Amino acid sequence: MSDLRLAQCHFIEILRAQIQNARLIVLEDITGTYSDVEKSHLCQMLKAAAKENVAILYLSFYPNEISQIADRTILVHRGQHIRTYYKGEIENEKLTELVQKLNYGGNTPVLEHSTGRVIFEIKHLKTESMAEPFSYALREGEIAGLYDNGQKICDEIIKTIFEKRNWKSGNLLLDGKIVKPFQNVNQLVNSGIIFLPDAIKKNIYMDNVSEQENVFFPILKKNSRFFFQKNKRMQKYVWNAFQELLMTYFPDETLNGKYLEMSIGYYRYIIMNPYLIICINPYRYADSLMCRIIAFFIKYAASKGIAVLIISGEYKEMLQVCDQIVELK
Repeated sequence: MSDLRLAQCHFIEILRAQIQNARLIVLEDITGTYSDVEKSHLCQMLKAAAKENVAILYLSFYPNEISQIADRTILVHRGQHIRTYYKGEIENEKLTELVQKLNYGGNTPVLEHSTGRVIFEIKHLKTESMAEPFSYALREGEIAGLYDNGQKICDEIIKTIFEKRNWKSGNLLLDGKIVKPFQNVNQLVNSGIIFLPDAIKKNIYMDNVSEQENVFFPILKKNSRFFFQKNKRMQKYVWNAFQELLMTYFPDETLNGKYLEMSIGYYRYIIMNPYLIICINPYRYADSLMCRIIAFFIKYAASKGIAVLIISGEYKEMLQVCDQIVELK
């Protein structure tokens, strides 16, 4: 046996199990050192065993290997059954993408969201540095990613949202209406667009007021200070709703410090009910818990019908949450 390859040793063990009338054979990621020929031979052996009424349980992180053998694929994550797929129900590429989404960013809660009408559109945009015009439409409740891959085209798109001096052609449309480039962040907010740069904590959390006032800030902006002080009941309602949300979706975590501040920052803009939230490199410098928080609130925004556009050069961060990713070249 010492002169045999690992694959050959495994084949002998499988044959031995069949000779001993085993009714179940369990394998766990055994093909790491296999050649393509050996993988094919293993597949043939397991299929032959199955024809003799031997049950096969194959545990693996690699969907393409499972799909060659299995009649049924059970997707499990952190001890929880996610979904069962029967042969032909899902393509290997889609299943691999789903596995990556589950493994990247940890235990992010899943929120259902559906898309509606087109809410924001970049139409035939062309700048001096773009070889071809760029068009893109984003719908209500959709999470979309623009992936740059180092070409800095995303920077050009961000600039064109704020200034038109480098445009050669094209239009921005918000809810079907042509809009001019926005001069500042306040114009964006007033138009129903929230712009969240990568330095989000610095830009949206105010250290000089309480946590409750930070959450309540969107309502304060629309009313007088007198209204804010007198309407303690509404302030308490908004704060309690926020805390209940965190307890529901993060029951095993105590969110405080920067984690609570980030949660407040996202939540307070979501309750403003904008048309669109634009996130620039949202996961930059974030640890695993922060990634989960950000991913949750992006999905939470989409579940409320808000369109979310993530502009980033990091593919994995978008893969976790996006309904679609467009690679810019």
